[in-house]
Amino acid sequence: MGKHTQHLLDWVQFCPHCGGSLEDPRNLVNEFSLADSSICFWWCYSCGAKGEIAEIQRVTAPELVEG
Repeated sequence: MGKHTQHLLDWVQFCPHCGGSLEDPRNLVNEFSLADSSICFWWCYSCGAKGEIAEIQRVTAPELVEG
């Protein structure tokens, strides 16, 4: 497994649909950048699911008012 592939598997390790490991070489894991975001496209050999996972740098949310 190459260094680049290992970097991807640091934050994308399992299929969100079936929970299978994405380390199997039959799966597809591909990282690309969009502006300042890293996005990972994945396809799971086991269940056929595919999608994108985005690495989030910062989340801003309003403070909820209790009462």
